[in-house]
Amino acid sequence: MLPPKHSILPISGSDLPTLAEFLHTSKLALTVNRLIFKHWPNDATQLPLYTEAVESGFSDPSMECLKVVDDETGDIVGYLALSRKQAEKEAENPAGSEEDPESNAPDGLNMPVFKEIMNAVSEITKEFEAIDRFGNAYFPEKWGPANF
Repeated sequence: MLPPKHSILPISGSDLPTLAEFLHTSKLALTVNRLIFKHWPNDATQLPLYTEAVESGFSDPSMECLKVVDDETGDIVGYLALSRKQAEKEAENPAGSEEDPESNAPDGLNMPVFKEIMNAVSEITKEFEAIDRFGNAYFPEKWGPANF
């Protein structure tokens, strides 16, 4: 039996609900999310958050959003969103200079844990400021440097 054939394609607007559900489902398996979100699982908070993340990536020209499609069924079987992070751009906007993440965070988050994670990500991001790289978005950019 031959392995299944797949195509990698750019996403379209009609893919957003499926991709948001993919992202939501994948995050349910992460232990850290059990600590970040109150009342686990918290679909009322999580699904809109991940929908916003997918939508913002789709509308951001600096991000490359791709889907993997099963050629036989046409079903989406994978999703990837990457953005190129350039050293020069990062130097102009140093990590940690964004607004306090708590001011834009939705209800339903365990803020002390979320802030500690955001602080750790900010420190990690500083280590990469001087190099070109690809980043993977985890939360909407308005919450701070939660991607690297």
